Amino acid sequence: QTLSAQLLPPESRGWAHHDAGARISGARIWFPRGPEPTFRRGEPVQVHFRADREAYVAIAQLDTSGRLSLHFPSGPRDPQWIRGGQDHLLLLAGGRPWVVVDDPGVGHFFILTADRPLDWSRLGYSRDRGWELSGAMAPAYTDPNDAMDDLVWAVLPEWQEADFHLDLASYRVVR
Repeated sequence: QTLSAQLLPPESRGWAHHDAGARISGARIWFPRGPEPTFRRGEPVQVHFRADREAYVAIAQLDTSGRLSLHFPSGPRDPQWIRGGQDHLLLLAGGRPWVVVDDPGVGHFFILTADRPLDWSRLGYSRDRGWELSGAMAPAYTDPNDAMDDLVWAVLPEWQEADFHLDLASYRVVR
């Protein structure tokens, strides 16, 4: 089983990205470099996240080309629940941080937390390729809010009754 999150030591806590408003206790996603940091292609980057209380979680990335990827959980059978009140580090396959592969432009990571298990049945998955979002998502997005809305609709069908929260962290890629 691949680890998808790691608790951060207390000395590394603290975030520059603020909570954008919540229906439940806050959820946050951020980069240690502060809001809208600049990265270069090939650079490894730490992505941190937190829910103020226990929650089911999905973490997605909208890259600079408008393509949506799901990074947490790493598969439909992997744990999607996290403890509240603790900072976590997003780890990809092999326990590695995210590495920038985007073209120059602006991209986004976002977190969805919910009070109930997320439903992955509308999304495809294979061990070789990971998550396949094309059946439930647009092929490309220009607005991160549209991508977040589509993910909520896809994995939280009873969203109108659910207690959920979204947060967004943007980044810039330069040559």
